[in-house]
Amino acid sequence: MHLFRLAAGLDRGDLMRLLLDHDASKDAVTVELLRALLETVANLGHEGVLRHLLQHRLTNILLTYAFFRKLAHIAGTCGHLSVLRCLLLHRRRTVVGWNTGMTPFIYSVLQVAAPLGHATIVRMLLLVVRVEPTAPLTPAELGRLVQVTAPHGHTDVVELLLHCGADPDRRTLGTPMSALSGATLGGHIGVVKALLRYNVSPETRHPDQPKPLPLAASRGHLNIVQLLLENGAEIEAEAWGHTALVCAVENGHTEVVRRLLQWGALTNVQNANGRTLFEIAQARRDDTILNLISDRVAGRLDPF
Repeated sequence: MHLFRLAAGLDRGDLMRLLLDHDASKDAVTVELLRALLETVANLGHEGVLRHLLQHRLTNILLTYAFFRKLAHIAGTCGHLSVLRCLLLHRRRTVVGWNTGMTPFIYSVLQVAAPLGHATIVRMLLLVVRVEPTAPLTPAELGRLVQVTAPHGHTDVVELLLHCGADPDRRTLGTPMSALSGATLGGHIGVVKALLRYNVSPETRHPDQPKPLPLAASRGHLNIVQLLLENGAEIEAEAWGHTALVCAVENGHTEVVRRLLQWGALTNVQNANGRTLFEIAQARRDDTILNLISDRVAGRLDPF
């Protein structure tokens, strides 16, 4: 059995074929061994070995829908496109009505592949759903994928999903923020641009959650602050009872403070504890921000 595991681990398809041919009359390969070998090659991405294993006579007994799904999830998680394609083609050739129930199966693989940024796998699975006679993925389902992918910054995957009709404003249970807020918090400007390009409002948020602009300001994401403002974000929108300007001052993000002041942010605001901008900056001993606020109040700061 050691040689079988060695061939699987080293991606030696030729050796695996030789071993399987030699074993044909001895029945040394058990269901348990075949299961372990299939999981190994799915995890390592060894398509050549997988092809030989799928031809074994015990495969039809072993490859139930549940185990097929497990192998596909392994390949999807690891980003092994060729392995996943091989599994799908095998099921298409060997199972009557193979595409029955395929939409929820494909969606389950997308749920692991999309947040990890495996764009080629996402593209292939979306194509399978489009060209095979399976039930289509709904805008809501695609939107949930956008929401769990956006915080990880995978712009190419987000764009694929949006292009296929995803509803990016869809809320998913267990995810505290909208896709736009999640991308903003992580500083993923490519995702933010994609969402805005597909007409997501810069004010989009989930109920009782902060709006994107103060989130971006609190993290010092100047480019995203600028992008949101250019797309109509409300400059006095609050997060945790703080405007974007208060968030930027409290966290010492000088250039964000400058940009917000240049865009006309109000200076007579307070944080949740009732402290003014001057008091916040003084407590931080941040002379640069103090000077910026003073210049704005005195009319010495040029607009952007």
